[in-house]
Amino acid sequence: RIINQISMAMQRIMRGDNIAKPVVQILGFKSTPTRSDQERFRLLISDGKHFNSNVIITNELSKMYKGRFSDNTIIRLDKYSIREIQSSIRVIIVTELAVLHPGGEGSSKIGDPASYSQPGTSTASNVAMEQLQIQENNCNSNENVMGLKMASITTIANLMPYNTKWIIKAYVKWKSPINPYANGQGKQFRMILKDNSGEIQATAFTKECDKFYNILKVDKTYIISNGNIKVVNKHYKARTKNDYELLFNYRTEVKICNYAEIKHALVPISQVINMQIDASANTIGICRHVGALQNFTSKANKAHKIRDLILFDQSCENVSVRLWNDKAVNFSGQVNSVIMIAESQVYNHLGKIKLNVGYATSLITDPDIKEAHNLRDWFNNGGAANMLPLSFDSEKNVNNDWITLKDAISHDSGGKSDYFQCRSIITLFTNSSIVYKSCAKCTRKVSEEGNGIYRCEKCGIFSNFDYCFRLKMQIMDSTAGAWVICFNKVGEELLKHSAREIAEALETDSTATDRIFEDIKYLPFLFTMQRSSKIYNGELLNQLIVKSISPIDQNVYNRRLINEVRNMTAIEVA
Repeated sequence: RIINQISMAMQRIMRGDNIAKPVVQILGFKSTPTRSDQERFRLLISDGKHFNSNVIITNELSKMYKGRFSDNTIIRLDKYSIREIQSSIRVIIVTELAVLHPGGEGSSKIGDPASYSQPGTSTASNVAMEQLQIQENNCNSNENVMGLKMASITTIANLMPYNTKWIIKAYVKWKSPINPYANGQGKQFRMILKDNSGEIQATAFTKECDKFYNILKVDKTYIISNGNIKVVNKHYKARTKNDYELLFNYRTEVKICNYAEIKHALVPISQVINMQIDASANTIGICRHVGALQNFTSKANKAHKIRDLILFDQSCENVSVRLWNDKAVNFSGQVNSVIMIAESQVYNHLGKIKLNVGYATSLITDPDIKEAHNLRDWFNNGGAANMLPLSFDSEKNVNNDWITLKDAISHDSGGKSDYFQCRSIITLFTNSSIVYKSCAKCTRKVSEEGNGIYRCEKCGIFSNFDYCFRLKMQIMDSTAGAWVICFNKVGEELLKHSAREIAEALETDSTATDRIFEDIKYLPFLFTMQRSSKIYNGELLNQLIVKSISPIDQNVYNRRLINEVRNMTAIEVA
């Protein structure tokens, strides 16, 4: 079976074709020490038809497989690249492999392979391999770039573990705080570097941490040279999709250069709001709303800081942007500032397309670029007059028209969840099951095991619990009434009290709780609802869940009514 996997694809690999995980046989190997006293293997491999000796594996793989290779071993090249050392000599660099069948006694060569013929002679091939070794240990160019005598600038995508002499031009996309390691004996910081070819994580330890931390700043571009390139440790969460990472060392040099050379393909907001979920979005817009800094607790019970912005551009579309943690805390922009966002994440919230700005997103206020100047000129020369009030904003994937409860109840969504908005008043609250005892980690309902022990079916057994809202209430408008459910966050926004506070009040002073509920009855609110269906006891039940609630701004409401009158009468109102 393994013999049948031998791919006979040597010619295609060396031609540069992308052959996924080819299976080959090792016919021979030898150790080639480097000047850093590390051992590296050069392999003679065969695909059953051709053999090729221009194959090397990385230092990490050489350590891993030392003593495990023997003649006729069958391996699979899980990750590899082709590098042209001279004008016509190509070398296969293997960074990941798997042994499918050991060689040694009892094994034999598969097929009758002939030497793969590259342009040039065998001597040229050996010279090429020697040149590869030289490039790892010496600067082979006197070119001076920003004061650094280094080889020609390469791209991040071309960085490989076998090359310790390199120079890149990249901007700092993200930088961590300084963190201790080795039980406090050392310190480090990490960053993400990016150029037009891709991105890579870099780490500086102790001496290099002290040397470079205050020099390297987010959203600035630098010439960076020298350092170690290693395969990413997959046991840790990767911050980039690159298979490699950089380690700064005593030879690393850094010089600042011009930011403008790093390009972002900016797209208008009208395209952003039609992008796929989890896509990466680069856009620029005028900031029309800056929300307050808020506390947010995730489902994993982690505390975060968030801040919401709203951006719009010449397309007169707008998009909501959520800033997280340091980005939220340190945001210095104001309403009418130009905001550029690079590599934000597209997500869906309540049926609306929004953008997440996290640690790896670049956010720049009033950038000095052509797109920002054009946007500012448009805004200053009448663009602001095209803005509708926020309640009128057109957002995709959500019914932004207010509908009546009668229409909402009678609507057939085909069994799928959808969203709508309605203006209604609260007329009645149920007296039972206002709050429930929940898991402090996942908010699921817990069951009491006795002796102060509580069980969550998802998270396990705990000695404490939290409270969450499950508030059932009746709302009405001029057309109908409906029962709806509010869960924790919405319940807190509505009642201005936490679930724990309400639970304690129900036990100690129920009249105070009654006053809280009475104070919000018969007041108009704008509800954003999720309309969903579920099967219960064999029957299809429709359910309305309140996803957000806000008081009605009467000025905005009056303007909406005026616009509806205009649409009905088709008369232009001056």
